[in-house]
Amino acid sequence: MSRLTGLLVTGDMVCDGCGVTMKHLERYAFICEDGRAPERLCESCSWERELLKKKKDDKGRDIETFL
Repeated sequence: MSRLTGLLVTGDMVCDGCGVTMKHLERYAFICEDGRAPERLCESCSWERELLKKKKDDKGRDIETFL
């Protein structure tokens, strides 16, 4: 089973994709897949892997969301 969650950093955390240090209250993707170690990806890596997308909300505004 695969699971993707969008979370906020508390403290400092290192991105498993590019190694950048993410700071307190930055968004990141937490990916958990069977048989693999969990991954924590910064916004930049999330955009590259197409885990973070833009879509329209109910009022027609653009929002960013983890899929």
